[in-house]
Amino acid sequence: MARMESIYSRGENISLVIVMLEPIAHKTMSLEMVRWIQDNNYIEYTTDHDGNALFWDKLRRAITS
Repeated sequence: MARMESIYSRGENISLVIVMLEPIAHKTMSLEMVRWIQDNNYIEYTTDHDGNALFWDKLRRAITS
């Protein structure tokens, strides 16, 4: 299950990368979390070989941008 631990700020940019390890029904999430993932990007983790390479590339770009 996804858990929002904290949000760190770099100036005006909010730095939070949400990684979905598995599909989660919106009804099991807090309203704040549902709104966040609807308004922002998140990255889905996969164990598929090609998808896994794409996951790490997306995570790398999210962290360094």
